[in-house]
Amino acid sequence: MKKIILFLTVLLVLLFVGKIESHSFMKCVDWDFGSNSCAAYPRNYRFYEQQGDGFLFQRGKFTKPYPTELGQSCGPAQRRSSLITNLYSSKHPMGNFQPGQKICPQWPARNHANALRAGTVSFYLSPKMTPETATDPGQEVFFQHLIHSSPFGNCTKYFENTNNATCTACFDLPNDISSGLYILQFFWEFNPKEYYLTCADIMISSGSGYHYHEPSAPQRQTPPLREEFIPQRPTREELQREERQRDQEELAQRRKRQNEEYLEMQREKEREQMQRDIERKTAADEARKHKSTIFQHIMRDGQLERDFTSASWGPYSKKDVQYYETRPILGNVLFFKCASGSNCLSSKGKRTLNINILGYKEIVANTQVNLLTKGEKIPLSIALEQYIDSSFINDGDSFNTIRIPLERFFRNEFYAITISGYDDSNSDIIRVEAISLSN
Repeated sequence: MKKIILFLTVLLVLLFVGKIESHSFMKCVDWDFGSNSCAAYPRNYRFYEQQGDGFLFQRGKFTKPYPTELGQSCGPAQRRSSLITNLYSSKHPMGNFQPGQKICPQWPARNHANALRAGTVSFYLSPKMTPETATDPGQEVFFQHLIHSSPFGNCTKYFENTNNATCTACFDLPNDISSGLYILQFFWEFNPKEYYLTCADIMISSGSGYHYHEPSAPQRQTPPLREEFIPQRPTREELQREERQRDQEELAQRRKRQNEEYLEMQREKEREQMQRDIERKTAADEARKHKSTIFQHIMRDGQLERDFTSASWGPYSKKDVQYYETRPILGNVLFFKCASGSNCLSSKGKRTLNINILGYKEIVANTQVNLLTKGEKIPLSIALEQYIDSSFINDGDSFNTIRIPLERFFRNEFYAITISGYDDSNSDIIRVEAISLSN
């Protein structure tokens, strides 16, 4: 029986804690992202550090033991003392703002940041107050001056800690608000008619920064206390000076980059000029080399030289404007002979037979060439396959130059050249644009 009672007690405690942690409240009136710290706190925030979530204030139909009406605007932990400044300290200062200044209140997510019914967070501002005022205005007075409203979410690193993730709303205070003491109210309607409220006193002045002073206490003989440093917000002039300094640094960096880009551009121009000089020199050397090259042309640009005629035959051998073509199978031959009827081709001073040919690699490989001598009974055929190297462009649309050593033909003078094939499986044609002998 004792074990059952203990279990039920633990269960009730867990349910109570879970319920408390499902509610939220304003924990910071203005978060300073520059110093990464809270610059102004709600009223009597030290109570939260001592009592935890007992600081929050709930109203509406879900309060226990019975529903409550929305009348009281600030909770029991935030009731006014004889002097409102007694509810603040140097550790938890009151906010001191200017009209139109941007502030960033924060509150814990409490497992509701991504809930579809998380509701709306609103911020209301009271009429002007005095430090000695004994009571806060009723909720109906706050409802008359809404200054900001937004969804409950906008929480950072929510999935790392769904309970204590921090939610933020940044907004501007009214521009037309006059100097004096006011109450800023955090108002969250989670469910319809379920409300959570937090109050914070703020001072509106024409100055800047936070100027909180500890309330005066009865004089007594006590050792002097070490003054605690209170971070001050930068003035408008300091912000402008920092902005000018950043602009100057960015300008200096931009000029440095532009100078580096200009120098790199100059170096690139020098490299391009050096490359052009090398190319011109190479071209000049190549021109000198070609100038000393000895050529005897049989065909150029698809046209036979005047010393040669075509005696080609076969249904797939024909002349086009820029080339001769044939299908290299039995019965089809490109035949180009000396017009004089005698040997007019000489290998003297020459080493190579050059054929500029277009076709797929496997078709060209099955093609053969003959250099005929007048009166020769048995011509010697040379297959092109062994002279196709890695530079061959096998796309069927590019001309490739096949070079055959003239010494393979064992003759010095020739009468004609033939280009043909022997494999009937050759299904495509070849085209010949140029034929020459050279050294």
